[in-house]
Amino acid sequence: MRIEGHVGREFSAAFLILIILLLTLTFVFPSTESRIRGEPFPRVLEQAYVPVTIAAASLPYKPDQTVPDWFDALNWMRYNLPSDAIVASWWDYGYWITTIADRRSLVDNATFNATQIMQVGLMFMSNETEALKVLENFNRLGSSRGFSSKVDYVVAFFTFDSSGNDVGYGEESKWRWMANIAFNDLNANERFGNYTLGKDWIDSASTGTQGSVDDGELFDNSLGQNTTLYAMMQWGKKQRVSSLTASAPLHFELVYWSQQDSSSVTTVSGIHALVTVWKVRP
Repeated sequence: MRIEGHVGREFSAAFLILIILLLTLTFVFPSTESRIRGEPFPRVLEQAYVPVTIAAASLPYKPDQTVPDWFDALNWMRYNLPSDAIVASWWDYGYWITTIADRRSLVDNATFNATQIMQVGLMFMSNETEALKVLENFNRLGSSRGFSSKVDYVVAFFTFDSSGNDVGYGEESKWRWMANIAFNDLNANERFGNYTLGKDWIDSASTGTQGSVDDGELFDNSLGQNTTLYAMMQWGKKQRVSSLTASAPLHFELVYWSQQDSSSVTTVSGIHALVTVWKVRP
């Protein structure tokens, strides 16, 4: 009340105008990402190329003219998958598959059925034989509800550098939540690798932190490396980094990976954002 007696309407109006100007500048100046690409143009124009569901997503690798991985993959699904196809993926991408690819997804951002999300996580964190059983359960459930089509496709997303090392924006990071949710245990992921999926870390150098991994401190975790997700991740990476050693999954055929027909793959700061589509092969 004391301030009100000293502040006139003119000052209040000027203050509001200043706030509006500052907010407007956010849309006028180019984003850091576009400056790095060498294509600085206003953010409002940049966002015009990106659907709201993707623009508002937590993934820093949103599809655009320079890194088209997600757009390309979703468009490919739209024009190449059967119109009644059902696609399994982690829930993050469910809306994208529904709205852009125009295909039915198993789970999305609005899925209230926790059991269904658990089952998708279990599919990824099981070996291929058990993963097929999970999908077959979905098929039986769908058949009982009048759906004639089956879950014939799976989508997985990975990010990694030019050497094949995990970056952490895709399933190479989300697998921990898949494991914990699938087994209803916040420490379930430790069984599949305490460092990353398929790798255990033993602090033989006594550094006390995983941020410093010395030679001979990483060991294979057979349970993690026997998961469907690990097989998909390694085979997917090999499509971009041919020097990696990996074998194709037995029951999931890689029918599409983003930028597979490009003569030179486009990355952001050397980081690959790989979207893969798999055909289920019983």
